[in-house]
Amino acid sequence: FTDQLGRIRQTQAKDVVTNRITIAETVYDAMNRPALSTLAVPTTNCSFGYDYAFLKGYDNSNFDVGSKINAPDAVDPTSKLGEFYAASNPAEPLLAPADGFPFSRTEFFPDPSGAVRRSGGPGTAFKIGSGREGRSYAMPVLDELNHYSLLKTRFVPGASAQSLARVASKSIVRDAHGREAASFTDQDGKTLATALVGPETGVSHYAVPISVGIP
Repeated sequence: FTDQLGRIRQTQAKDVVTNRITIAETVYDAMNRPALSTLAVPTTNCSFGYDYAFLKGYDNSNFDVGSKINAPDAVDPTSKLGEFYAASNPAEPLLAPADGFPFSRTEFFPDPSGAVRRSGGPGTAFKIGSGREGRSYAMPVLDELNHYSLLKTRFVPGASAQSLARVASKSIVRDAHGREAASFTDQDGKTLATALVGPETGVSHYAVPISVGIP
C-alpha cells in the first residue's frame, strides 16, 4: 500500500494455508527517506486492506525530532505491532520481546546526499541511542595505498605504480559490536583490498593505516 506521494507504506502477504495476512510497514523521516522498517506481524486479518491499527499513527515525530533521535518513543503497546512483540504475548511465548522497539532504523545525514550516518536494530539493546549502532563512512584515499601500488608492480606485469591518492575510495563500516572493517575501491568501483581495522588484527599499517576508522 502506498501513500499519496507514491511511497510504499505497508507491505502485506497472505498465507494461503492459514488465510491470515502478515504485515510490515515503512516509516519515512522528515526528508521523505525510508528511515524505519518494522518487523513483520502475522495478524488475524483475512483480507487485504491498509491496517491503521498496525502502528496507530507512529511517524517521524516519534523518532526524528530533537532528543528523540537518540531516545525514540516506543510504539503504542496496544497497536498490533506492539502487542505481538510484547513480553506479555501468550500466543508467542518463545518470541524474544522487542521492549517497544520492534523495528530497525536508519539515520541519514541531514543533507540531500542520502548518506547513512547510523543504523540500529530491533529492541532496546540495538536501537539508535543504545551505543551499539552500526555506522559507515566513505572518504577519498590519501597515502594509504602507496605501498600497495609499489608492490603491485612487482607481482603484476605491466602494472603502474601511480598513486591512488584522491582517486580511490575507502569505506569504513562499524558493526553493533564496535568492530570496524575497511574496504578500498578504485574509480571503477572494483575492490582493491579489504581488512579489519585495529591493532588486535595483527595487520600491518600498510594494509590498515592508523588513519582509517570512523571518528
